[in-house]
Amino acid sequence: MKDQYFGDISHYKETGIIRILSNEGKVKTLVSWMMTENDGSNDGGNNNYLHDPDIWRKYDPQLFDFLAEKVLIDGKKELAELENSGLLQNTSYHSEMIPDDLDGRATYFRNLLKIIEAQKPDLLFFEVDNGIEVKSVKKGNKNSSKYLYWGEIVEFYDTGLSLLIYQHFTRENRDSFMKRLSKDVCNQLNIDEVYIIKTSRFMMFLVMQPDSSSKIGDFAPRFQNTWGDVIQVLRFANDDLVLLEANKQKSLFP
Repeated sequence: MKDQYFGDISHYKETGIIRILSNEGKVKTLVSWMMTENDGSNDGGNNNYLHDPDIWRKYDPQLFDFLAEKVLIDGKKELAELENSGLLQNTSYHSEMIPDDLDGRATYFRNLLKIIEAQKPDLLFFEVDNGIEVKSVKKGNKNSSKYLYWGEIVEFYDTGLSLLIYQHFTRENRDSFMKRLSKDVCNQLNIDEVYIIKTSRFMMFLVMQPDSSSKIGDFAPRFQNTWGDVIQVLRFANDDLVLLEANKQKSLFP
């Protein structure tokens, strides 16, 4: 995650997702930004939606107004503004920069474990630039800070936390991509199911611990009631990817 992404339409959706999953603070949440330096590109500059409140404000009015004030009036694009806002209830943050080198990366995750031991969260959100590791970028190499690696995912799931992991879409067919990577998540973690929270630009994997559903609650209807078709919830289990809709389920691979 970069400060330059603050207030972007994807950041609006990401934060809205956390607000729903935290269930008004019932779910104690830890956000690991996996911060990387601003790169001077135009990425994160899609703020035009803030000029269209009639279209976008309805999804999360409180969050929309906050982002519009910070970006359009104050001219601020810093994640610390969100951390200090109180919009994410019962939430703590790990805001260190994550480097590419192996030693620096190991230190980053050791410090994250210390926060977990102190805060004892229920849900850990990895806000990684790109998502889960790819074969072309080995851990410790240039740009590896933009990825979360399987060993790290397993390590933190084994701490007893539910995980929420950002994943950018690639050029692969999206349904096939979601199914393939969902299968990998289940195999790596030795679990039977994983949820996907999907938007037009990215998705998030929600890997829940068996005892977490009572706190998180029935989140799929909450997304449908607030974000409509802008955010969809899918479930992968038994080698099938199913779109969860109100009172019905639709397989993407009939």
